[in-house]
Amino acid sequence: MARRELSREELFALVWEKPTREIAKDFGLSDVAIGNLCARLQVPKPPRGYWARVQAGQTLRRPPLSERSLKPNAGRLRAKEQRNRFRNCNGSSIWRP
Repeated sequence: MARRELSREELFALVWEKPTREIAKDFGLSDVAIGNLCARLQVPKPPRGYWARVQAGQTLRRPPLSERSLKPNAGRLRAKEQRNRFRNCNGSSIWRP
């Protein structure tokens, strides 16, 4: 499959036009991958239940696409740290090597 590049604005328009599952099917990705891409590019996604409300005939507002943060690691997951952090019974974090 050929690689396709999307701008942040195009991704925003797609995410608010149709459900993430359908977008993922079009691109041959998973819906989780599309969600991660939205998080990385700081693109707001519709909240849970949005598409059910649209199907029911409600007209809902779309948030504006704000300027992207200038933080270098904005939206990037640090998988190793996220995977190794656990909480003990006191609520404090425990890090595993």
